[in-house]
Amino acid sequence: MQPRLTVAILVLQAEGLVSAIRYSGFLFQTAPTGVVAKPQEVAVFIGHLSRDADLIAMEIVGLLETFAVFVGPVVYLRQGLVAVGTRYLIKLIFKSHIKTSFMHV
Repeated sequence: MQPRLTVAILVLQAEGLVSAIRYSGFLFQTAPTGVVAKPQEVAVFIGHLSRDADLIAMEIVGLLETFAVFVGPVVYLRQGLVAVGTRYLIKLIFKSHIKTSFMHV
């Protein structure tokens, strides 16, 4: 049997792990569901927040922070380059189309 990882996606309201050190303002705004503390930090509760989740992320030993700092700007830069490249390509197509249509007249 092949090893596999089963992932189940549940439709729920947004849940978040709140660190009491960084987000002390959210300390008493969560529902009482216990979680395991991160190393070197005090964890409080996972609770239902006021809006539905659009993005679910899992942080594995600082990997998400590294992804956000180093990969995120590259992705945004690539999206901008794709948009600029597409716009440039459309201009080239229409310019060549206009030139050829005038030549045939």
